Amino acid sequence: MATLVITHTHADGTILSGSSRGDGVYDIARRHGFTYRPEPGIHIRGSRDRDARRRNIEACAADLRTAGHTVDIDINNTPRTAAERRTALDERADDRVERLTERAGKATAESDRRTAARHAITDGIPFGQPVQPPGHHSRNRHLRALDRADTHRQKGVEAAEKAEHLTSRAAGAVAHAAHRNDPPAMMRRIETLQTQRRGYARELEGYTREHRNGAGEIIYRDEFPPATGGRAEDLRRWDARDAEEVTYLREQLAALAGAGTFVAWTPEHFVKGDALKVSGHGWYVVTRVNKKSASLDTDGAWPRTITWDKVAGRRRDGLQWDTPHGEPWPVELAQRVARWARLTRSASRQRDYPVGSPQWWEASHVATAVRLVHGLLNDAPAAQVDAIRASITGTDATRALASAYLAVWERLTAGELVPDIAATLTPITGAPAWSLPVGVEPETRRAGPGWPHTNRPLVQVGDLVAGIYDRGGTDGRHLHTHFCGPVSAVSPVNDRRERGEFVTITLAGGACETLDVTRWLAVHPAGTWEHPAAVDHAADHADGHTDRACAVAVNGEAAPPGLVVTSTGRCPACGAVAAVAGVLACAFCADCQATVPLQPVERLGAGPYPHPPVTVTTPDGPVTYRPGDGTAPATAVRIIRGPLPPAPTVRTCDVGGEDLPRDHMWWLVAIHDPTNPDDRHAACAAHTGVDAITYLPPIHADPGSGIADTADGEPIAAR
Repeated sequence: MATLVITHTHADGTILSGSSRGDGVYDIARRHGFTYRPEPGIHIRGSRDRDARRRNIEACAADLRTAGHTVDIDINNTPRTAAERRTALDERADDRVERLTERAGKATAESDRRTAARHAITDGIPFGQPVQPPGHHSRNRHLRALDRADTHRQKGVEAAEKAEHLTSRAAGAVAHAAHRNDPPAMMRRIETLQTQRRGYARELEGYTREHRNGAGEIIYRDEFPPATGGRAEDLRRWDARDAEEVTYLREQLAALAGAGTFVAWTPEHFVKGDALKVSGHGWYVVTRVNKKSASLDTDGAWPRTITWDKVAGRRRDGLQWDTPHGEPWPVELAQRVARWARLTRSASRQRDYPVGSPQWWEASHVATAVRLVHGLLNDAPAAQVDAIRASITGTDATRALASAYLAVWERLTAGELVPDIAATLTPITGAPAWSLPVGVEPETRRAGPGWPHTNRPLVQVGDLVAGIYDRGGTDGRHLHTHFCGPVSAVSPVNDRRERGEFVTITLAGGACETLDVTRWLAVHPAGTWEHPAAVDHAADHADGHTDRACAVAVNGEAAPPGLVVTSTGRCPACGAVAAVAGVLACAFCADCQATVPLQPVERLGAGPYPHPPVTVTTPDGPVTYRPGDGTAPATAVRIIRGPLPPAPTVRTCDVGGEDLPRDHMWWLVAIHDPTNPDDRHAACAAHTGVDAITYLPPIHADPGSGIADTADGEPIAAR
């Protein structure tokens, strides 16, 4: 028979060693709470950092001795320090996360391998290929191939589900470790330990428990004498252990407070009449401040009292504090920010609302409000909105942005029209890492090389994808903008034989799509969409903002005199925050705008801007437009970049008569009659600084063709 040892320490727990496979030890030990794992072997789960379960250990040892085994017992109940226990817990959590993540990766690799094997089988079978009738030489081989493909499919799905389960467990381990180190959790742990210590002290001193009836009369008393012997030793050891942990946790909270990471709310922070925020609930008026809690006016509902670890804010005298050491901010603004957060959560459930219902319209207005605030069209891709919002950082800026969203949303729900709202807004453009060019039609490019359009340009790294077209012809196709952004990688072509050829396009934000090489995408080629580089204007303005015109380089060519394109939201002359900013907009600050000659511009879809008036020569004489003042027709003066403008225009400059290049050139286009979109004028970059632009004859379009024609009848698309 075997010689066995049952050891117990707070570091390792209870472990039974000396056993070997087939000796019958585990069958006996499992009846007494023991279990088996490859590491550490036969042990009692959950026995680390706890006193030994003597009853289980001694009963197991007795049964093992009865079976003829020699058993020694070694118990050491000396506890580890709180710091050692916390370090060990964190290390075990890290090991668990690493182990689960590794297993999830192996399961994912197995799923990918099974999927690739299935594709290798099915890609060689043409679409619609039937199984040949009995007797055909290929029937059995075809059926076996289908069986193998189905087996790979099932195994691949099982592996993918296993990977998802393991990933979820790893995330749970991370969340549990984070919660253990959460400051409010530390505060609750301190209170629990203090309660336990009071119980130890009462048992050591002895106590009396009185039992009363419904009238409050004492029926009988239970007398508990002071603990003695081994029980008293255990109580004193437990009390010392808990006292040491309380000290450790308080030191941790003090360190967090000293670093400004977390400061706990205390009774000193509140007085009667303050508003208190309960974490996960709402705001309530404080009726009494207690040592360990606050009494709240909840009109009889829960919670009536709240402990300090669950406090998440205070309001007093029109100001709100989110943390005791934080900066206060207006309650009105805080309410607006909180309301906008609730609206965005509601908008995420728009599909659950009946189309046309009040809830559906409110959710729809959320997306519209966001785009209006940023000066975007209502159909702007969500990725472009996210890029702008990601560039707006800082607590004050994000709060102001939420308030701006809510203000526009309220106007929309009140029934105001989108054009009227847009005309009164100054877009908040931020400084996004990328944005879709305004007024520039994207090129149509294929996802990858292949027949039949072998000579067409392809999507490449550095291009800006504006969306994916529906399958089908070029007429009436729809552009899906869910896949939008700069291209960071394009995979080699994956030839799946009968299924076709595929490429995987990855965007800078991490989104990726696997597309047939014959799919068409709307693309702004690399070098045509990047934000203009900032230039140093210090020399030009060292003498106090002279009247010299500023210009920036765009793709190696200068913009028209006095017209500066910016995406930084700052004046290119002095660096101050620009009054108007955008991809295609003048962006000088108010001081520089008064001294630098500018042409009035209107960013497409964003409404008129407060620029100086412009005079246009027409057959009826000169006409002066004053954008946005309401005294004249709304101007439609635009800065447009080739190769094709967003609307038809002329091939020659109205001023100098030279041809208007369709690549890498800026044009100024003005509409004489806002009610007639075909009544427009044009000038090249060299002549946009003149005071007058001559009249251009109307441009005609065939409504049924989708191709605009000029007055001479030649299609623009053919030029």
